Amino acid sequence: MNSHAGDCFYVAEISAKPAGNMFLDEHDSAGSFPDIPISYDSLREQVYGGLMPDARQYWWPLLPRIVSGEHIRKYPNIKAMSTVRYKSALGGRVSVDTNDTGAEQTNRLNEVVCLLSDLYDIQDQESVRQLVGVLIDIIPSSDICFHTCCDILDQPHSIVARNAHDHRVKLHVFRELIEEHLPQADVVLLTHLGVLEDRFLNLIFVDFFTSIISNTHVLRIFDMLLLEGVVVLHRFGLGIIFMHISLLYKVKSGQEFWEEVCRHSWDFDFDDLFKASLNIGKSPFSLFFRKGFAVQTAELHEYEVQVQEDVAEEMKKTVDAPRRRTSSAESTIQFGIASNSRLVDVMAAHALHTSIPDSFKMDSFRLVFSTYNNGWSLDTLYALTQHMYPCILLLRSLEKKVVLGAFLPCALSPPSKKLRGNGLTCCFRLRGIDIDCYRWRHTRSALNNSDDPETSESDSTHQQFAICTAEYIIFGGSAKHGTNAIRIDSDLRTCYCGPSDTYNNPPLAPEEQIQPFAIDELEVFCGPCTERGNHSP
Repeated sequence: MNSHAGDCFYVAEISAKPAGNMFLDEHDSAGSFPDIPISYDSLREQVYGGLMPDARQYWWPLLPRIVSGEHIRKYPNIKAMSTVRYKSALGGRVSVDTNDTGAEQTNRLNEVVCLLSDLYDIQDQESVRQLVGVLIDIIPSSDICFHTCCDILDQPHSIVARNAHDHRVKLHVFRELIEEHLPQADVVLLTHLGVLEDRFLNLIFVDFFTSIISNTHVLRIFDMLLLEGVVVLHRFGLGIIFMHISLLYKVKSGQEFWEEVCRHSWDFDFDDLFKASLNIGKSPFSLFFRKGFAVQTAELHEYEVQVQEDVAEEMKKTVDAPRRRTSSAESTIQFGIASNSRLVDVMAAHALHTSIPDSFKMDSFRLVFSTYNNGWSLDTLYALTQHMYPCILLLRSLEKKVVLGAFLPCALSPPSKKLRGNGLTCCFRLRGIDIDCYRWRHTRSALNNSDDPETSESDSTHQQFAICTAEYIIFGGSAKHGTNAIRIDSDLRTCYCGPSDTYNNPPLAPEEQIQPFAIDELEVFCGPCTERGNHSP
């Protein structure tokens, strides 16, 4: 599964195994510690049986480099190679402290994630963050953890998808395997309940099972995952569904199915899951198994190549048929929100996609600013989004977790006190997979010379689409109530929501009884266009 065959990595022996591991759990001391020299088949057998905690620190950096059928005679000088690779990636920057506690470990994790994302041009950091999060608990050295992740990402069929297309291929393959090898009645129920929606399969292919099974079981899977690659995710994902297939006749939705899986999965024995994945392979599951439990990784890779063109074609499709099951996933991948946002999932992003003006539906939006990546500064937001349009601003309230935002067909920046936007500007509030979208509506009163003071005041704010100054960002206004649909202060930490004449909207966050309310996170997505000089719309 690996392209390192023939390389001269196995050149330095180490004199002894690690003397101890601070991550060792007295309740998790079972497993093996393979000795070098060792054959590939013998190593795989011991990996399948589970590694000791100390053995993971020793073997995990090496497993992604091992080629199927190889005889491992020497242990490479991983530390030396890692140091060189890590310093090269830092490019002269100073690395964070390598102490092993609290904030330092979080800083190391963030540093490794950022370096990998820049080096491999990864569009969605979440799967990288999950991968590094698991590895860095076992491999406390930042440079070796980074080096191990690089070896994983260098594989032609990495467990981490670098872009939306690669991710869609993995999900496509998984659904095809489900349809081919599970009873038709079960497949119909899985589809009908939404069990195989992207947001749920991401528990396997983005979160690497970390949110649905115990940490001990996750480490057992990672032992095999680092040696054999993405096929392990497919195999154990299918095993989990196979083990819980009876739930399909008890639950009413995909959400409920996976909640039950999570509830049960913390109690079952890992050997049961392992046997379930093997039992699937013993019947018609020849894609994975030909001899015992030997995984035929090459066959899965060949299968992935066969669906590349199909997936690429599907991703070009828009939501012309909104009732068609695959339209939501492909269109939102094109849209570019779901794979990069912390605030919305695939279904919510699809609802948002259907609500923006048709002329912008084909634009590929990318995350340009977020408070968790770029800090809490309006100046930074303006600097990063300058001249870029169209824009989608999303925020989530801290207390009630209300998600709301606005669409602006022009740039947010540079700031000024001039009105910006036009009749395509809108504000919205997301409710799960539904959206309440409030658009500007043309009124005849603005064309009439009315003597009604209330009407005149309303007209003064009727076209207050957006104003972006150094002190605030506002969408909409109401002369009668003295409020805005959305008002975000310069520190980006507080927001006010009220009714507006511009969009004829009620308060977007009525649950937040204290106004202004605290913002949990804020994101800005921008389309592919840039403008110079005057605002285009």
